[in-house]
Amino acid sequence: MGNSLYVPLTSFGNTVTLPASRGPNFTLPCHVVASLCRVRDAEQESLWQFRQQDATAFRPQWKPWCSWLDLQDASFPLPPKLPATKANDANNRDQKTRDDLTDILDLYQNHETHGMPCHPTVPELLSEVDAFLNGSSSPGDASPCSIVIAGEGEPLLRLPALLELLSTLHDKKKMHPALSLRLTTNGLLPSCYHQPENNTPSIPQQLDEAGLDSISIALQTHDTHQYDEWMQPKTTMAAHHDVCQFIQAAATQTGLQVETTAVERATVDREATEACSQSLGVDAPVRWRSYIP
Repeated sequence: MGNSLYVPLTSFGNTVTLPASRGPNFTLPCHVVASLCRVRDAEQESLWQFRQQDATAFRPQWKPWCSWLDLQDASFPLPPKLPATKANDANNRDQKTRDDLTDILDLYQNHETHGMPCHPTVPELLSEVDAFLNGSSSPGDASPCSIVIAGEGEPLLRLPALLELLSTLHDKKKMHPALSLRLTTNGLLPSCYHQPENNTPSIPQQLDEAGLDSISIALQTHDTHQYDEWMQPKTTMAAHHDVCQFIQAAATQTGLQVETTAVERATVDREATEACSQSLGVDAPVRWRSYIP
């Protein structure tokens, strides 16, 4: 997308995914949908192996469709919608969905202990970044370019990988001084990564120290009940409060450029949402995204 590379860390979410929050008819370019669906397949293969199933029996669900999407170009008449899955349907509470999220979080945190990689791995993602940088700019080039860590799922679910990725990308600024690093997130952490104690750096501070330049956080609304209805959080009962705390920490404890976002639904109170964002220390106005019913 332009002179930016979007790097998806995961397809799993702990709320309605940010693409899904844009509405049932929100569409994306063919190559973006293909990229996101490849991450789905990669993670399902990791889960398959994690559960000690026969790796040779795994069949990627989305590979044929991705191959077809790769053949389309910008003139394709109908940009595809990202297909829904049970794993990312926040209204779905079946046991398999819960087991998948539990197991993938275990794998994210303990893949070295389990002795298996979690795909997409950081080296795999860095390989894509290197190809992008080599194609978009030459060493020392001052032309602006950005790496945006965003996708279907929530990057904070893979916090250790996210910090490792940011740290390595930050080192690349020596050769690409105009490179900027951006994160798009819902601001909700799984319980295993909740705010450190004993004066250790907050998660936003850790992101800042790892080399992140800017962060976009989905506030969505000032109203707790609206947030729960629209985003269907799978985390705590105080999800909106937790998001606000994350925003405030990013805005007041770091040097990050902080932006909040919201989807322009018919019942959202724009003025109150703007006031909420400002009260958390965010100087920039809320970035409003269209809802596609």
